[in-house]
Amino acid sequence: MQLTIKQKYIIKTLYDEGYTIIKISKKLNINKKTVSYWLTKIIDLNTVERKPRANIKKKTTKEEDKQIIDMVKNNNKLSLVEINGLLKDNEIYISIMTISRRLKEYNFIYAYPINKPKLTEKHKKIRLEWAIKYWKVNWNFYIFSDEASVWMDRLKRKYWMSKEEPMVKRTIKHPIKKQLWGCICSNKEQKKLLHIFDYYLNGEKYKNLLKNNFLPYYDKKYTLQHDNDSKHKCKLISNFLSENNIQIFDWPSMSPDLNPIEHCWFLVKFYLSKMDVNNENYEEKIMEAWNKINDMYIINLINSMYERLECIINNNGDYIDY
Repeated sequence: MQLTIKQKYIIKTLYDEGYTIIKISKKLNINKKTVSYWLTKIIDLNTVERKPRANIKKKTTKEEDKQIIDMVKNNNKLSLVEINGLLKDNEIYISIMTISRRLKEYNFIYAYPINKPKLTEKHKKIRLEWAIKYWKVNWNFYIFSDEASVWMDRLKRKYWMSKEEPMVKRTIKHPIKKQLWGCICSNKEQKKLLHIFDYYLNGEKYKNLLKNNFLPYYDKKYTLQHDNDSKHKCKLISNFLSENNIQIFDWPSMSPDLNPIEHCWFLVKFYLSKMDVNNENYEEKIMEAWNKINDMYIINLINSMYERLECIINNNGDYIDY
Protein backbone atom coordinates (compact mmCIF):
# COMPACT_ATOMS: atom_id res chain seq x y z
CA MET A 1 0.00 0.00 0.00
CA GLN A 2 1.34 3.42 -0.99
CA LEU A 3 1.00 5.94 1.86
CA THR A 4 0.88 9.72 1.60
CA ILE A 5 3.59 11.88 3.16
CA LYS A 6 1.04 12.99 5.78
CA GLN A 7 0.25 9.39 6.76
CA LYS A 8 3.95 8.61 7.12
CA TYR A 9 4.47 11.66 9.38
CA ILE A 10 1.55 10.55 11.57
CA ILE A 11 2.93 7.00 11.82
CA LYS A 12 6.36 8.32 12.85
CA THR A 13 4.84 10.77 15.37
CA LEU A 14 2.64 8.10 17.00
CA TYR A 15 5.59 5.71 17.16
CA ASP A 16 7.75 8.38 18.85
CA GLU A 17 4.92 8.94 21.36
CA GLY A 18 5.09 5.29 22.38
CA TYR A 19 2.30 3.77 20.30
CA THR A 20 2.82 0.14 19.28
CA ILE A 21 2.51 -0.95 15.65
CA ILE A 22 -0.82 -2.67 16.43
CA LYS A 23 -2.22 0.48 18.10
CA ILE A 24 -1.05 2.66 15.17
CA SER A 25 -2.64 0.20 12.76
CA LYS A 26 -6.00 0.34 14.56
CA LYS A 27 -5.95 4.12 15.03
CA LEU A 28 -5.18 4.89 11.37
CA ASN A 29 -7.03 1.89 9.89
CA ILE A 30 -3.89 0.82 8.04
CA ASN A 31 -2.72 -2.79 7.82
CA LYS A 32 -0.13 -3.51 10.54
CA LYS A 33 2.29 -5.01 7.99
CA THR A 34 2.13 -1.74 6.04
CA VAL A 35 2.75 0.27 9.21
CA SER A 36 5.73 -1.97 10.10
CA TYR A 37 7.16 -1.76 6.56
CA TRP A 38 7.02 2.04 6.41
CA LEU A 39 8.32 2.49 9.95
CA THR A 40 11.39 0.44 9.04
CA LYS A 41 11.89 2.53 5.90
CA ILE A 42 11.44 5.82 7.76
CA ILE A 43 13.88 4.82 10.54
CA ASP A 44 16.48 3.46 8.10
CA LEU A 45 16.35 6.47 5.77
CA ASN A 46 15.66 9.04 8.52
CA THR A 47 13.05 10.66 6.23
CA VAL A 48 9.46 10.11 5.12
CA GLU A 49 10.39 10.78 1.49
CA ARG A 50 10.72 7.83 -0.87
CA LYS A 51 14.25 6.76 -1.69
CA PRO A 52 15.15 7.91 -5.20
CA ARG A 53 15.12 5.04 -7.68
CA ALA A 54 18.40 4.10 -9.23
CA ASN A 55 18.76 4.88 -12.90
CA ILE A 56 17.60 1.72 -14.58
CA LYS A 57 18.73 1.26 -18.13
CA LYS A 58 15.88 0.73 -20.56
CA LYS A 59 15.77 -2.68 -22.18
CA THR A 60 14.83 -1.25 -25.55
CA THR A 61 16.37 1.31 -27.87
CA LYS A 62 14.52 4.26 -29.40
CA GLU A 63 14.51 2.44 -32.73
CA GLU A 64 12.92 -0.64 -31.15
CA ASP A 65 10.33 1.52 -29.38
CA LYS A 66 9.47 3.11 -32.72
CA GLN A 67 9.05 -0.32 -34.31
CA ILE A 68 6.60 -1.36 -31.58
CA ILE A 69 4.57 1.86 -31.93
CA ASP A 70 4.54 1.65 -35.73
CA MET A 71 3.22 -1.92 -35.53
CA VAL A 72 0.12 -0.97 -33.54
CA LYS A 73 -0.43 2.15 -35.64
CA ASN A 74 -0.41 0.06 -38.81
CA ASN A 75 -2.49 -2.78 -37.32
CA ASN A 76 -4.30 -1.95 -34.09
CA LYS A 77 -5.74 -5.47 -33.82
CA LEU A 78 -2.38 -7.03 -32.91
CA SER A 79 -2.14 -8.68 -29.50
CA LEU A 80 1.01 -8.51 -27.33
CA VAL A 81 1.84 -12.11 -28.29
CA GLU A 82 1.53 -11.26 -31.99
CA ILE A 83 3.74 -8.16 -31.61
CA ASN A 84 6.27 -10.28 -29.76
CA GLY A 85 6.24 -12.83 -32.58
CA LEU A 86 6.69 -10.20 -35.31
CA LEU A 87 9.65 -8.71 -33.45
CA LYS A 88 11.24 -12.19 -33.16
CA ASP A 89 10.84 -12.60 -36.93
CA ASN A 90 13.12 -9.54 -37.22
CA GLU A 91 15.50 -11.04 -34.63
CA ILE A 92 14.43 -8.52 -31.96
CA TYR A 93 13.89 -10.25 -28.63
CA ILE A 94 11.74 -8.21 -26.24
CA SER A 95 9.55 -9.71 -23.55
CA ILE A 96 5.76 -9.32 -23.64
CA MET A 97 5.87 -7.36 -20.36
CA THR A 98 8.38 -4.87 -21.81
CA ILE A 99 6.25 -4.44 -24.96
CA SER A 100 3.24 -3.75 -22.74
CA ARG A 101 5.18 -1.15 -20.70
CA ARG A 102 6.41 0.64 -23.83
CA LEU A 103 2.90 0.89 -25.27
CA LYS A 104 1.58 2.29 -21.97
CA GLU A 105 4.41 4.83 -21.92
CA TYR A 106 3.20 6.05 -25.32
CA ASN A 107 -0.42 6.22 -24.07
CA PHE A 108 -1.71 3.14 -25.87
CA ILE A 109 -4.29 0.86 -24.25
CA TYR A 110 -5.66 -2.48 -25.47
CA ALA A 111 -9.42 -2.13 -25.02
CA TYR A 112 -12.77 -2.61 -26.67
CA PRO A 113 -13.71 0.27 -29.01
CA ILE A 114 -16.64 2.50 -28.11
CA ASN A 115 -19.64 1.52 -30.22
CA LYS A 116 -21.57 4.44 -31.72
CA PRO A 117 -24.28 4.51 -34.43
CA LYS A 118 -22.90 5.55 -37.77
CA LEU A 119 -23.50 9.22 -38.58
CA THR A 120 -24.08 10.24 -42.18
CA GLU A 121 -22.98 13.62 -43.48
CA LYS A 122 -26.64 14.68 -43.29
CA HIS A 123 -26.78 13.71 -39.60
CA LYS A 124 -23.62 15.72 -38.90
CA LYS A 125 -24.95 18.76 -40.74
CA ILE A 126 -28.23 18.71 -38.78
CA ARG A 127 -26.40 18.22 -35.46
CA LEU A 128 -24.07 21.14 -36.22
CA GLU A 129 -26.95 23.44 -37.20
CA TRP A 130 -28.86 22.39 -34.09
CA ALA A 131 -25.88 23.13 -31.82
CA ILE A 132 -25.47 26.60 -33.32
CA LYS A 133 -29.22 27.27 -33.01
CA TYR A 134 -29.35 26.34 -29.30
CA TRP A 135 -25.92 27.69 -28.41
CA LYS A 136 -27.13 30.29 -25.91
CA VAL A 137 -30.41 28.91 -24.48
CA ASN A 138 -30.95 28.56 -20.74
CA TRP A 139 -30.94 24.77 -20.29
CA ASN A 140 -32.29 25.10 -16.75
CA PHE A 141 -35.77 25.46 -18.27
CA TYR A 142 -35.60 22.26 -20.35
CA ILE A 143 -36.81 18.81 -19.27
CA PHE A 144 -34.83 15.91 -20.76
CA SER A 145 -36.63 12.58 -21.11
CA ASP A 146 -35.85 9.10 -22.41
CA GLU A 147 -36.73 5.40 -22.17
CA ALA A 148 -34.48 2.51 -21.17
CA SER A 149 -34.70 -1.22 -20.45
CA VAL A 150 -33.11 -3.23 -17.65
CA TRP A 151 -32.84 -7.04 -17.62
CA MET A 152 -32.40 -8.58 -14.18
CA ASP A 153 -30.01 -11.41 -15.14
CA ARG A 154 -27.89 -9.27 -17.47
CA LEU A 155 -26.55 -6.85 -14.88
CA LYS A 156 -22.76 -7.17 -14.92
CA ARG A 157 -21.03 -7.43 -11.55
CA LYS A 158 -17.62 -8.56 -10.31
CA TYR A 159 -17.25 -10.95 -7.36
CA TRP A 160 -14.31 -12.10 -5.26
CA MET A 161 -13.80 -15.82 -5.82
CA SER A 162 -11.16 -18.47 -5.39
CA LYS A 163 -9.13 -19.46 -8.44
CA GLU A 164 -9.54 -23.07 -7.36
CA GLU A 165 -13.33 -22.73 -7.10
CA PRO A 166 -14.54 -20.20 -9.68
CA MET A 167 -18.04 -18.90 -9.11
CA VAL A 168 -20.72 -19.96 -11.59
CA LYS A 169 -23.72 -17.68 -12.05
CA ARG A 170 -26.79 -19.46 -13.39
CA THR A 171 -28.70 -17.48 -15.99
CA ILE A 172 -32.10 -18.00 -17.55
CA LYS A 173 -33.01 -17.77 -21.23
CA HIS A 174 -35.63 -15.03 -20.81
CA PRO A 175 -34.73 -12.85 -17.79
CA ILE A 176 -37.13 -10.43 -16.17
CA LYS A 177 -37.17 -7.15 -18.05
CA LYS A 178 -38.45 -3.78 -16.88
CA GLN A 179 -39.00 -0.70 -19.02
CA LEU A 180 -38.13 2.73 -17.68
CA TRP A 181 -39.29 6.19 -18.66
CA GLY A 182 -37.68 9.10 -16.88
CA CYS A 183 -37.03 12.81 -17.08
CA ILE A 184 -34.67 15.27 -15.40
CA CYS A 185 -34.66 19.05 -14.95
CA SER A 186 -32.14 21.14 -13.03
CA ASN A 187 -34.44 24.06 -12.16
CA LYS A 188 -37.40 22.21 -10.62
CA GLU A 189 -37.59 21.34 -6.94
CA GLN A 190 -38.12 17.68 -7.91
CA LYS A 191 -35.24 17.25 -10.31
CA LYS A 192 -36.00 13.74 -11.55
CA LEU A 193 -39.04 11.57 -12.28
CA LEU A 194 -39.19 7.84 -13.05
CA HIS A 195 -41.98 5.54 -14.23
CA ILE A 196 -41.41 1.76 -14.33
CA PHE A 197 -43.56 -0.46 -16.56
CA ASP A 198 -43.48 -3.80 -18.35
CA TYR A 199 -45.62 -3.25 -21.45
CA TYR A 200 -44.79 -2.40 -25.05
CA LEU A 201 -44.81 1.38 -25.43
CA ASN A 202 -46.78 2.51 -28.48
CA GLY A 203 -48.37 5.91 -29.18
CA GLU A 204 -51.49 5.26 -27.09
CA LYS A 205 -49.50 3.92 -24.12
CA TYR A 206 -47.04 6.81 -24.35
CA LYS A 207 -49.95 9.27 -24.29
CA ASN A 208 -51.30 7.63 -21.11
CA LEU A 209 -47.82 7.67 -19.57
CA LEU A 210 -47.47 11.40 -20.20
CA LYS A 211 -51.02 12.08 -18.99
CA ASN A 212 -50.69 10.13 -15.73
CA ASN A 213 -47.03 10.76 -14.88
CA PHE A 214 -45.66 13.77 -16.74
CA LEU A 215 -48.60 16.22 -16.71
CA PRO A 216 -48.71 16.52 -12.89
CA TYR A 217 -44.95 17.22 -12.97
CA TYR A 218 -45.02 19.67 -15.90
CA ASP A 219 -44.95 23.45 -15.63
CA LYS A 220 -45.67 25.59 -18.69
CA LYS A 221 -42.48 27.64 -18.35
CA TYR A 222 -40.47 24.51 -19.23
CA THR A 223 -39.78 22.84 -22.58
CA LEU A 224 -39.85 19.06 -23.00
CA GLN A 225 -37.18 17.14 -24.90
CA HIS A 226 -37.86 13.72 -26.36
CA ASP A 227 -36.13 12.03 -29.27
CA ASN A 228 -37.43 11.24 -32.76
CA ASP A 229 -38.88 7.80 -32.01
CA SER A 230 -42.03 7.18 -34.07
CA LYS A 231 -44.27 7.00 -30.97
CA HIS A 232 -43.04 10.46 -29.93
CA LYS A 233 -43.75 11.95 -33.35
CA CYS A 234 -47.12 10.35 -34.16
CA LYS A 235 -50.23 12.53 -34.63
CA LEU A 236 -51.82 11.26 -31.42
CA ILE A 237 -48.91 12.57 -29.32
CA SER A 238 -48.61 15.82 -31.30
CA ASN A 239 -52.30 16.53 -30.59
CA PHE A 240 -51.94 15.61 -26.93
CA LEU A 241 -48.95 17.92 -26.46
CA SER A 242 -50.73 20.76 -28.23
CA GLU A 243 -53.98 20.30 -26.25
CA ASN A 244 -52.07 20.43 -22.96
CA ASN A 245 -49.80 23.33 -23.97
CA ILE A 246 -46.65 21.24 -23.52
CA GLN A 247 -43.78 22.95 -25.28
CA ILE A 248 -41.29 20.75 -27.13
CA PHE A 249 -38.24 21.53 -29.25
CA ASP A 250 -36.59 19.86 -32.21
CA TRP A 251 -34.02 17.18 -31.50
CA PRO A 252 -31.36 15.87 -33.92
CA SER A 253 -31.57 12.18 -34.84
CA MET A 254 -28.88 9.70 -33.75
CA SER A 255 -27.85 11.87 -30.80
CA PRO A 256 -27.80 9.92 -27.52
CA ASP A 257 -24.49 11.67 -26.74
CA LEU A 258 -26.43 14.95 -26.42
CA ASN A 259 -29.01 13.70 -23.91
CA PRO A 260 -27.76 14.05 -20.31
CA ILE A 261 -30.29 11.53 -18.94
CA GLU A 262 -28.28 8.73 -20.63
CA HIS A 263 -25.81 9.06 -17.73
CA CYS A 264 -28.66 8.42 -15.28
CA TRP A 265 -29.48 5.10 -16.97
CA PHE A 266 -25.83 4.11 -16.66
CA LEU A 267 -25.88 4.91 -12.92
CA VAL A 268 -29.15 3.01 -12.35
CA LYS A 269 -27.67 -0.12 -13.95
CA PHE A 270 -24.42 0.34 -12.02
CA TYR A 271 -26.21 0.66 -8.66
CA LEU A 272 -28.47 -2.29 -9.50
CA SER A 273 -25.43 -4.46 -10.22
CA LYS A 274 -24.33 -3.94 -6.60
CA MET A 275 -27.70 -4.91 -5.13
CA ASP A 276 -29.22 -8.28 -4.30
CA VAL A 277 -32.22 -8.38 -6.61
CA ASN A 278 -34.89 -11.03 -7.17
CA ASN A 279 -38.27 -11.40 -8.85
CA GLU A 280 -40.13 -9.90 -5.89
CA ASN A 281 -37.96 -6.82 -5.18
CA TYR A 282 -36.68 -5.93 -8.67
CA GLU A 283 -38.96 -2.93 -9.23
CA GLU A 284 -38.32 -1.66 -5.70
CA LYS A 285 -34.55 -1.93 -6.22
CA ILE A 286 -34.77 -0.06 -9.54
CA MET A 287 -36.47 2.83 -7.74
CA GLU A 288 -33.89 2.63 -4.95
CA ALA A 289 -31.09 2.88 -7.54
CA TRP A 290 -32.82 5.85 -9.20
CA ASN A 291 -33.17 7.64 -5.87
CA LYS A 292 -29.44 7.30 -5.24
CA ILE A 293 -28.83 9.86 -8.01
CA ASN A 294 -28.49 13.15 -6.14
CA ASP A 295 -29.73 16.59 -7.19
CA MET A 296 -26.26 18.08 -7.67
CA TYR A 297 -25.44 15.32 -10.17
CA ILE A 298 -28.57 16.27 -12.17
CA ILE A 299 -27.60 19.96 -12.09
CA ASN A 300 -24.09 19.17 -13.32
CA LEU A 301 -25.49 16.98 -16.11
CA ILE A 302 -27.76 19.76 -17.38
CA ASN A 303 -24.95 22.31 -17.11
CA SER A 304 -22.82 20.04 -19.31
CA MET A 305 -25.10 20.93 -22.25
CA TYR A 306 -23.09 24.11 -22.90
CA GLU A 307 -19.88 22.10 -23.24
CA ARG A 308 -21.61 19.39 -25.31
CA LEU A 309 -22.77 21.96 -27.85
CA GLU A 310 -19.32 23.51 -28.00
CA CYS A 311 -17.84 20.06 -28.67
CA ILE A 312 -20.43 19.39 -31.41
CA ILE A 313 -19.48 22.65 -33.12
CA ASN A 314 -15.74 21.92 -32.79
CA ASN A 315 -16.34 18.41 -34.21
CA ASN A 316 -18.38 19.73 -37.13
CA GLY A 317 -21.42 17.76 -35.95
CA ASP A 318 -19.63 14.46 -35.35
CA TYR A 319 -19.92 12.40 -32.16
CA ILE A 320 -18.60 13.75 -28.87
CA ASP A 321 -17.16 11.95 -25.85
CA TYR A 322 -20.24 12.02 -23.62
